[in-house]
Amino acid sequence: MVSLAVSLKVNVSLWMGAILQVIYVIAKMLIEDHRTHKEPSVSWLNLSGFAIGLLIMYFTAFFVKF
Repeated sequence: MVSLAVSLKVNVSLWMGAILQVIYVIAKMLIEDHRTHKEPSVSWLNLSGFAIGLLIMYFTAFFVKF
């Protein structure tokens, strides 16, 4: 019988793998799009969008928890 700790580690590993895969695919898509339009891959717009997304996720988790 598989213990709860092992089951939890496997689930967390799968979740992290899925999250990293999504980050990789989106970053690759952004880089290709910026190469097509001859723009820099890293810009203030990308950074601000990333920061706003993190804030939205943080506040959503905060409100769901309380």
